[in-house]
Amino acid sequence: MKSLKKITLLMTLAALPALFSGCLLLDMAADFYFSSEYQSTASTVSDVGYGDVRTIQKRTHEKVHDRDGDGKVNCVDYTLTFKKEWDKSFPASRCEIVRNYNTSGRTEMNHLFVRVRLDTHDGWLYVEPQARYDSSKYKMSDFWGRPKYGPKYNHYGETDYWLGECRR
Repeated sequence: MKSLKKITLLMTLAALPALFSGCLLLDMAADFYFSSEYQSTASTVSDVGYGDVRTIQKRTHEKVHDRDGDGKVNCVDYTLTFKKEWDKSFPASRCEIVRNYNTSGRTEMNHLFVRVRLDTHDGWLYVEPQARYDSSKYKMSDFWGRPKYGPKYNHYGETDYWLGECRR
């Protein structure tokens, strides 16, 4: 309903060409359409499935670059790219950045990845953004195996922090 009111407002503004230039209206409409709030609302219409994860992984591999400015392309950059690509097509609330921090003995891991909520999967699916999109091993447990990846060392609620680290 909120989106409908915004669309109505934009259409009203579009009907007043004497007050606004056409270019300004088109810019306003484009900004509104590509805002994450609108995309999140619009994208709830279709089911989100495994194929969508593969599509986002493919886009991630095509667009990944040093996003945090540390001079390396690593798990941080892949994770930030995956999250940004996800948010362009699906509800942002269905993709969360997760950090796995384990310093206990021989299976140490300090790693960033994502978890996504699909309509075709019960619960969260833990995805390794660095995994090839055409590989059958793209889940964290498949990609890293045990005991290297231990879910009990996952830290949640850090998405905003990591997106703040993304400067590019």
